[in-house]
Amino acid sequence: MAKIEILAKENSLWDIRVDGIEKTALATGVPNRVFQGTDMSRLRSLPGYLWHSDRGIEPWPIEGMAEEENQIIFWGGKLSLKPVDTSSPFSAEELSGLTGLFLLFKEKNADPAFSTDGFFRTDGGGIFCFPLNLMEFIHSRQSKELLMSREIYNHPGLKGEERLSHTLAVLSFQSLTGELPFTRTGGYEWIHEEMRNKKLPSLVQNGIPESDLTRYIDRALAGKSYASLEEWASLWETAPSLPGAMTDAFREQMTKYEDSFVKSFHRRKNQLKIILVIILAAVVIGAGISGVRSYLAPPYTFEMTPREVVDSYYDAINDLDSMGIDGTTEKKAGKAISNQVATMFVLSKNREAYSQGDTISPEEWKEQGYPDLPSGYSVYGVGDLAIQDLGENRFRADYLAWYPPTGDPENPGYYKDPFEIYRKTEILTLIRDKRDRSWIIGAIEEISNEPVPSSEVLPKK
Repeated sequence: MAKIEILAKENSLWDIRVDGIEKTALATGVPNRVFQGTDMSRLRSLPGYLWHSDRGIEPWPIEGMAEEENQIIFWGGKLSLKPVDTSSPFSAEELSGLTGLFLLFKEKNADPAFSTDGFFRTDGGGIFCFPLNLMEFIHSRQSKELLMSREIYNHPGLKGEERLSHTLAVLSFQSLTGELPFTRTGGYEWIHEEMRNKKLPSLVQNGIPESDLTRYIDRALAGKSYASLEEWASLWETAPSLPGAMTDAFREQMTKYEDSFVKSFHRRKNQLKIILVIILAAVVIGAGISGVRSYLAPPYTFEMTPREVVDSYYDAINDLDSMGIDGTTEKKAGKAISNQVATMFVLSKNREAYSQGDTISPEEWKEQGYPDLPSGYSVYGVGDLAIQDLGENRFRADYLAWYPPTGDPENPGYYKDPFEIYRKTEILTLIRDKRDRSWIIGAIEEISNEPVPSSEVLPKK
């Protein structure tokens, strides 16, 4: 086993010594248990990349991994790196290097997202990025609030080359004016709203000389069109001026547009709150009416066999039917999943009412042939369910549990994979309800619950 010494740490970037040799390491912030069931060879197979003006692009292979301070770290050759500081915009040369990396990703059919914990400057004026598939894995297991360094540069409704072009527009705006076009106030939800709906004043119309650069920025930040990566690469060959300072006229317009957006945003938020109140009121009223009816009507599982109760329980999860779960389970056994399903139901209605997407069950998605999901859609529920009768009213259920990405149930479409998948095994024990003697699920024992990479589930395209 390699002897590891930690020399310095700055967020995800660590300087270490492995068997006496200095290395650069990526600290994932993810414990070993999360990596269990993951194809580690795949995560380690693709390298990071280093761009330098006089050497072009060089690969940075991962040489090893270990668990240190309750998290997995990956390391490779020693580099002298500096974090990307939002207060220190990129130069035209650095933006040229970043565009070169983006073009490489395009050639490899990769769909990266720029983030300040995955991309770094070098002391020699270069640009470095850690392996894309590894960063994708790490980001998919972090909450949005931990990913503000990523959110500020990536439009939630775009993907592929358009998303990368939008990122270059954000970074170029910052290099040109000295400030970001979007703020961090209020967290990721605020940022996403700004990117979708905030109207920015035109650079060209407010004292910034017209050029290909200003046109690319204006069109991208207005959501009108996105220059190709080849167009961006050609642009940097002319070494455009990036003063890093706003004109007074443009600053005045920025303040005016900001005030207008803030008022509009809060108005939409209030409208959304009203919609949510209506939804929740309908749920409560419906529950009250259902309570009266249930008092008069036969129990939910009336005349059901134990196997039919189990089937109905899993059907209710995919239907986002918390009442169905309550009707098929004893209170303690079904409480956690009932609360989860009720939350997903409200969030799904929230997105639907606000025209931001919907929730689809894995079985429905599978029947459709796993088409690409529109932005804002999430996958939730039970897939590939197999039930085995163990006798004595006990059943074993093996299935894939699909969830929105950790930490962001309100906007899961942002990720390349808008879901997380776990392979689960449960033992369900059926009992007779004390009140009406109908069969219900009295206990749900979790036997295993392991993460599954989407590559093992989804067909290759």
